[in-house]
Amino acid sequence: MIWASAFDSCLTLGPDTVHVTYVRSAQTVEDGPLWLVRLELDAPDTIAFTKLTRTLVTRTAPRNELAIILHGPPGGLVLAAPAVVQPVTQLDLDGGSTEASAATILDSVVG
Repeated sequence: MIWASAFDSCLTLGPDTVHVTYVRSAQTVEDGPLWLVRLELDAPDTIAFTKLTRTLVTRTAPRNELAIILHGPPGGLVLAAPAVVQPVTQLDLDGGSTEASAATILDSVVG
């Protein structure tokens, strides 16, 4: 289990994981009124991530949720924990409503 303070809850982590070893590129992207932090993974991590989301999409809630954890576990920071409703090939994190908030998240990911 890992505490997700942003969600005011505790998440139980399942056995299916992808440990990203290399982020090829990371950038902030404006998407309408919101900002995203877009991460491009290397090829092996992209394949593993896509495979994981294909598995999660077949599960019912809450077992279809994907915890995106920075430097963990244990003691990691949960950046997001969305329900997966379709396979994902690109990793976009919610950066908030301002470029500055997205930049802060970007700095924590690549810093």
